[in-house]
Amino acid sequence: MRTVVIGVASVVVLLVLAAIAVPNLTGSRIASNETSAIASVLIIQAGQATFRKADYYGVGEGVYANERDGNGIVDLYELPDGKRMGLIDRSLAMAITGERPKAGYYVVAAIGGEARTQFAVCAAPASFGKSARNVFYTDESGTVYQIAAEWVYPGICPGDRVPPITRRLTEEQLSTGWIAVGDG
Repeated sequence: MRTVVIGVASVVVLLVLAAIAVPNLTGSRIASNETSAIASVLIIQAGQATFRKADYYGVGEGVYANERDGNGIVDLYELPDGKRMGLIDRSLAMAITGERPKAGYYVVAAIGGEARTQFAVCAAPASFGKSARNVFYTDESGTVYQIAAEWVYPGICPGDRVPPITRRLTEEQLSTGWIAVGDG
């Protein structure tokens, strides 16, 4: 009888500990995913800066990786002719194409200007509240901004299988809830 009581007490203690630990693990995973998302948008920003200087498309210096001349920011991983660039890794390229999230995030980009001299990158949670809670944005300035995922503007990186962002955020939009979290 005594063994059964000790066994039941042990199970109860383990269940209480699990009830305390699981939410903390989820919070830790979300924090880790969000740190990875910031790193991802900064890696893309740095890759775009390198790409722009090197003229990989052969159309003249100053052009970011884009859909008009190639396959968009996925070209930071591999050019359409199969040449491996290595400016971003395969897992980030897969998050850009929507094949698989990287650390709980999908990533999208927009290239602006007729001369393809502007870009914006956005990382949005694959599953709001489970994989992450915030959206991260940067452009050629290198400043990273964040906002809670439920407050994202329509057309700019919403969270469900992230459709392409259509434009850069305006200064007015950035002043309404977006918080600068770092510079590249």
